[in-house]
Amino acid sequence: MKAPLRILFNDSHSNYGAGKAAAQGGPMIFADLFVQYSKDAPYHLTSVFFKSEPDATGVRLHKTSSKPQHDLFDVVYNRADLSVSYKQDYTKKAFLAFLSPWLEQIERLFDEARPDVVFLNGYALTNYLLFAIAKKRNIPVCIQHAGIWKNEINISAGSAFSPSIKKIFIGLEKDLVQHATHHVFLNSFSKERFLAAHKLHENDLYESSIIPLPIQTPAIIRPVTLKKKSKDTIRIGGVSRWDAIKNHSAFLRLAEYIAEEKIPATVSVVTNPFNGVASTFRDSYAAHIDIVAPMNTKKLAVFYRSCDVLLLPSKFETAGGVVMEAIIQGVPAIISDSVGWVPDYQSLGLHSLIVSPQASGKMLYAAIETLFNNKEAYIKRFASFQSKIIPRHDPKKIFPKYEKIFTSLSKKHHG
Repeated sequence: MKAPLRILFNDSHSNYGAGKAAAQGGPMIFADLFVQYSKDAPYHLTSVFFKSEPDATGVRLHKTSSKPQHDLFDVVYNRADLSVSYKQDYTKKAFLAFLSPWLEQIERLFDEARPDVVFLNGYALTNYLLFAIAKKRNIPVCIQHAGIWKNEINISAGSAFSPSIKKIFIGLEKDLVQHATHHVFLNSFSKERFLAAHKLHENDLYESSIIPLPIQTPAIIRPVTLKKKSKDTIRIGGVSRWDAIKNHSAFLRLAEYIAEEKIPATVSVVTNPFNGVASTFRDSYAAHIDIVAPMNTKKLAVFYRSCDVLLLPSKFETAGGVVMEAIIQGVPAIISDSVGWVPDYQSLGLHSLIVSPQASGKMLYAAIETLFNNKEAYIKRFASFQSKIIPRHDPKKIFPKYEKIFTSLSKKHHG
């Protein structure tokens, strides 16, 4: 009997242990669905969890579970120790030397897992370490680009990274881009932005595909409605982690404009705030915005339905799964022009619902007014979104495409 293909991938904490956390964000949702699909797929899966413990010293590898067709490993470390290193002045050689204990444990992981293919679900320093050992051992690497790390660093890093670390990290991402065996982009928008960010051309990649982000569609897709009447209060919703790239300043600009103009509207945002922000911003945000604690998928669906419109004003977003999540629940969405849905919105005649991340509160509210002042037209356009675009993200269509990629890479590798 032929041995199953052995796939090693970085799993999400939403799949971790008995008390699983709710999946939030594209990579976590992807990890959940990928693990579910893998139960019936013709390969052996090794899940790697990078787990921070406050009392951990150094880095250690721990095999936590071995099931038929699925092994789970922890790479345990102390996040505070790593964060301190980010602020230091390093050369690339010196920083890689600092990471040598990590690389030693990843070597051990590869010895035990014996992967035929390494699959990177998104990218960060931890994933670079997996890539580095795969490259060293000539094991093919498929990466799904859930974002652009260079953009994340330049927009969100602030004082977290020293100038030398920023330069090193951007260089490590470019190294991966030029040496990974297969690149998966979530849409043409993110692919173009990715290549432009690193000043590369498509022929600089070995192989690439465009495969949409999978979304588990509920049994009922609710028709998009615009319930507001002339005197009703509009509830504007947002779902964004607390990060500069998510552009919470835009939510605040909108909320402040609504307050100044005495507009019957509220802004509610699902987030976990306030790390790394000035007290003046924090106080104003808390005063003007209803802050809702992160929640599981079932409760989030209820939150969407409680809103009249969703706003996603991110400074950059490859896919923005919250847009589809809202539209599945019958809630229209307004997006920034730096979100991966832009081509779809343009093709469906939703141009007026695309805003600049720097838009004033007045301009953001103008897009909302446009939506409600042209109800019939926009209801029809979002109905087209539901019928044409949601099926494209069906996991049953998406994961067989990954399976073909893994099989192809393994065949090439084994010759």
